[in-house]
Amino acid sequence: MFAELIRAGFQALIDTEATEATEVLSVDRYERNNEPRFTQPAYLNLHHHLRQLWRHDPGMFSLLSAPEQWDIHTFYATEWRFSDAELGECQKITVYDPSLPQRAGKALTKLVQEMDALDVRREAKQAAMATVPAGPKRKTKNVDRVIRISGVVHPTPNTDKLARVLLDVAREMARADDRSRRDDDVAA
Repeated sequence: MFAELIRAGFQALIDTEATEATEVLSVDRYERNNEPRFTQPAYLNLHHHLRQLWRHDPGMFSLLSAPEQWDIHTFYATEWRFSDAELGECQKITVYDPSLPQRAGKALTKLVQEMDALDVRREAKQAAMATVPAGPKRKTKNVDRVIRISGVVHPTPNTDKLARVLLDVAREMARADDRSRRDDDVAA
């Protein structure tokens, strides 16, 4: 459901830019007038759609590599709920990382393509399953099976989980130290 929202928002952006491109014959106009090629309404639209996708189906982001996920999270502020004015301030990060909008745009394009490919694979699998005659189930070896493992990058660290991990590591180190002392005492 939210994948369709992202596609719709992305397609609206493409349509808007295509319309503007037919009205503007060259990119020089953008450079002369200092008008951004990526408009504020398009940014806000994509922020809202990506935020919904992040909140309701974060697993979709695993279709991207970790740096691509970070680019999307950083540029589109998917984790946070901001007003439109605050989101405008968020875009000022491009002063420190001028290539971020381009990288985030490429990652977004890849995300949409990967979601489309995932839909095609799901439909093909459902169609293949629908054509299999019902009968006794047999164990068969499936040599064509592919298992894909990927991660979802969170834009902010979960401090509770991080603290628990650090405490567990400290406890384990203390236990290992106690064991080595006991072993030294027994040996002496």
